[in-house]
Amino acid sequence: MEMKWIEAFVMVAEAGSFSSAAESMYVSQSTVSFRIRRLEQELDTILFVRNGGKRANLTPKGRKLYPHYKEAIRAVRLGNQALAGTRDTLERLRLACPNHIGDRLLSSLLLALYDAFPELECEVGASTTDQILEDIRNGTTDAGLLFLHMNASNGDYTAQPVAMEKSIIAASPNHPLYGRKHLHIQDLKNERFLILTKASHKFPIMDKFLHQHGLSTYHLTEINNMEWIKMLLRNNHGIALLQQSTVEQELASGTLVELSVTEQLPHAPLSFIYRNEVPQKVAEFILNTLKRSINGIENSPEA
Repeated sequence: MEMKWIEAFVMVAEAGSFSSAAESMYVSQSTVSFRIRRLEQELDTILFVRNGGKRANLTPKGRKLYPHYKEAIRAVRLGNQALAGTRDTLERLRLACPNHIGDRLLSSLLLALYDAFPELECEVGASTTDQILEDIRNGTTDAGLLFLHMNASNGDYTAQPVAMEKSIIAASPNHPLYGRKHLHIQDLKNERFLILTKASHKFPIMDKFLHQHGLSTYHLTEINNMEWIKMLLRNNHGIALLQQSTVEQELASGTLVELSVTEQLPHAPLSFIYRNEVPQKVAEFILNTLKRSINGIENSPEA
C-alpha cells in the first residue's frame, strides 16, 4: 500500500469528487481514479459510490476508514515538520528541472548555490512537471521547478510562483516572415508549430491563445526533444511558441530570431517547489536567485 493512494482517498473524501480532488492535488482525474482503484483492490472493498463522475460518496466501509487514514496523513506531516525543525544545514540537494529549462537559468542557479553553500552537493535531474510533482510528494526529490502557477503549502512541501516568463515565437533568421511589420497571429495560418507534447501544462495555454486570435486549426508537430525542435527551427522547418529563456543563447548568437506579432503573447508560468525538510534559508535563496535570473534574462539587451 502506498501513501499516495491514502492521500488520494482522503482528498476525494473531503472534496466530494474525483475531479475536485485531482485539481487540488495538481494531477489528472485518471491518476486519482487509478490510485483509488489500487487502494480498493488492496483492501478488497469498495470505498466510494460513484455518481456519474460528478460526486463520490463514501460507502459505510469508506466512512469507517476515513478518520484513521486522515490521522495517518496528519502523523506523517507532523513527523516531517519535526524533522524540518531540527535541520539548518543541507549536504545534498536533489533538484529536478523540466526537460527544456533555459541553460542560463539553470547555470546561474547552480553557480549561485555553490557560491553561497560551498559544502552543498547537487544532484540535478530532468523530468516533466507532472513527474516532478509526483517525486516531490513521494520524497524522492527535494526541490524542483514547475511550468505551472502553483501556490500551495502543506506538511510535506511548499510551492511558490517565481515568475510569468516572457514568451516569443522563435524561427529561423531565413524565415520569410522575419522582419515583417504588423504581423498578426492569423498570418501564421500556414505555418507548422513545433511543440514538445500536447500533454504539457503549456500546450493548452498556446492552443487557447491561437484559437482566440483566429487560428481554430493549425499545423502541429510534436517532438519530444527540445534540441531537435531548435534544430528544425534553425533549418526553417517550422516555428515554435517558447519561453524566451529556453532559446536565449540562440537569440543572442542569431541562429534563431523572434517573429514579432502585434498580439500580446501569453506568458509562461514558473513555480518553485520544495519539500519542507529543505532548510528555509536554502529554499529562500533558490527562490530569490530564480527571480533575479528571470528578471535578468527578460531585461538583457537581446530581450
